[in-house]
Amino acid sequence: MKKSVLRLNIHDDDDKRKVLKAVSGLPGVDSLDVNMKESKLTAVGAVDPIRLVNKLKKWQAEILTHGPAKEEKGGAEKKRC
Repeated sequence: MKKSVLRLNIHDDDDKRKVLKAVSGLPGVDSLDVNMKESKLTAVGAVDPIRLVNKLKKWQAEILTHGPAKEEKGGAEKKRC
């Protein structure tokens, strides 16, 4: 899974709703989060960041970061020998 962070030019909840509607249907998107204070969209999943930018041209999207998503520490514990 990959995590992509994009900067957008969004100003209100109506823009936020439109952004989420535009990218939620893309194949490979597992989760989306919009930070209105920082005008950032975080997408997690096997989605191409270029495809996200193309869908969000209206909001002048630009890629800030793209890399592996952090995995939660859970069931797999290390055993000492």
